[in-house]
Amino acid sequence: MENFIKFFLHPKLREDSENFLKGRLFFTLLMISVFLTIMLAFDVRRAMDNMVTYQLIFLVLSATVGLLYLRLVGNLRTLGFLYALISWVGFSSIIATTGGGNSPAIPSLLTSIIPAFIFGSRGVGTFWFIINFLTASIFIYMSRMELYGFDMGMDPSKFFLKSAFHVGQIVFTTLVFVAYLKYNELIKGNLKNVNFDLIEREKQVKASEEKFRAIAENFPNGLIVILDKDLNFIDAVGEAVNKAADEISNKEFLGLNMREILGDEEFKIREPYYLSALTGKTAVFESFYEGDYYLNSVSPIMNLQGEVERVLIASQYITDQKQNELKLEQRNRIIGESFTYAKRIQDGLLGNISDLHDFFPNSFLYFQPKELLSGDFYWFGERDGKKIIIAADCTGHGVPGALMTMIGINFLNEIVYTYGMTKPDLILHQLDQKVTDALINQNKNEIVQDGMDIAVLTYDSAANKMYFSGAMNPLFICRKNGENQRVKGCKFPIGSTHYGFEKYFESHEFEVEYGDKFYIYSDGFQDQMGGHNGKKYKSTNFRELLSVLSNEPMKKQGILLEKSFIEWKSDRDQIDDVLVIGIEC
Repeated sequence: MENFIKFFLHPKLREDSENFLKGRLFFTLLMISVFLTIMLAFDVRRAMDNMVTYQLIFLVLSATVGLLYLRLVGNLRTLGFLYALISWVGFSSIIATTGGGNSPAIPSLLTSIIPAFIFGSRGVGTFWFIINFLTASIFIYMSRMELYGFDMGMDPSKFFLKSAFHVGQIVFTTLVFVAYLKYNELIKGNLKNVNFDLIEREKQVKASEEKFRAIAENFPNGLIVILDKDLNFIDAVGEAVNKAADEISNKEFLGLNMREILGDEEFKIREPYYLSALTGKTAVFESFYEGDYYLNSVSPIMNLQGEVERVLIASQYITDQKQNELKLEQRNRIIGESFTYAKRIQDGLLGNISDLHDFFPNSFLYFQPKELLSGDFYWFGERDGKKIIIAADCTGHGVPGALMTMIGINFLNEIVYTYGMTKPDLILHQLDQKVTDALINQNKNEIVQDGMDIAVLTYDSAANKMYFSGAMNPLFICRKNGENQRVKGCKFPIGSTHYGFEKYFESHEFEVEYGDKFYIYSDGFQDQMGGHNGKKYKSTNFRELLSVLSNEPMKKQGILLEKSFIEWKSDRDQIDDVLVIGIEC
């Protein structure tokens, strides 16, 4: 409907909001005049058929003149005066030929002053009101003097109905006049608010654009683009624009849609982010355009009413950073592949956990590295009928710890299978010498802190005895009769050259009864932070847990131990590698 009305308005009435509202009102009044004239035409037809033609001619004349002037000139003040003049001439002519003061056109004469009041000035409206009032009075007076052949012998009932119809027309015309005066006041009040809002809106948008423009002038390696609500280009500023000023100008893009600037393919990629900004949301995305990478932020610029007025695109040139990221990703991928390969090597050296059941059918091994590579390791083997099982915790974890595990595993293979040693204390003594020599050769004239904490068990099934020796790490025994025993390891680790004396590793010997259970472990479980207070699990609680679980089958103990660790750790980070080995003789 609004576009239909715009067709009848002069261009200057379409551009200005206030004039558009007035033009729309004048168009409405013309339509109402047409309606009233049609009513008069039918009334005249009943009174005098030959006057219908005059009514229609006047209708076409006044409406055509009004619409043409509205479309071609658009001066509403002059149009109001002109329309009142045409109405006065036309209606006066009709009245003069249709019965004077008894003419049904007299009420319509009064409606011609409405445009004069609304679109002209009060003086113009008053002038036409006096002219029309005097004209109507003259015609009524002349009809009283029977100059128009007024039939005084008219049937009273018809005279009453005709008079009532005229009174109704006058009342209707008056109501229309008053209603449009009120409507005009309302329109003026609304126009003031609309103009105020428009002015404030423009101020806010300009302030926002100036603020962003000030930021953009110093925007390093990037640009800021401002679009309208239809995604048409308005302006662009920034260091990237300044550099390209000799090759391209903003004027070349002014008014172009982003689809035209970017092309269909690139626009389809960015369109969801633009549409998101039009709904009031900010979107951030990376793009690759003409060989370069950009980090883009698409944001709405809002007015006082919270409506989106503009779309702001901030694009940061990040090609250098992106290339560095790609190089870093490539390096990380290579390092990751190296770690994976190192993991396979470490797993190969450690051996399959399931092989432990070949040595001790009733046993479990819970092994949970903190990272891909572990600083804890296990070792088991058999020599001369004696089964040996070892749990070790090397200095550090990850890559440094994994390197120490490889050193330790290789030396243990040599000590047991080449030298034939099976006693735990001798194994530790030989291992300490080899690790210390290896570290000293790599770090001459330096005190070496690296090493490992280790627990060694040797089971002699023929003698039904268990032998233990530990470097820092203990042994925990749960007897079949319900007694528990903790055996501490020696107070110095394998390696570490700062002690200044030869280390001595004490050996412990135990008679074994069927159903006795032996546990060796690293400190990863008991040092783990967790629980409600985020504190360490602690060694006392760990031994108590082993004591409780010792009543369960060994395989189930391993499952319950893992479950307990996960529940204790919860969503906290694991702080160290975890290794627990349990065997039942």
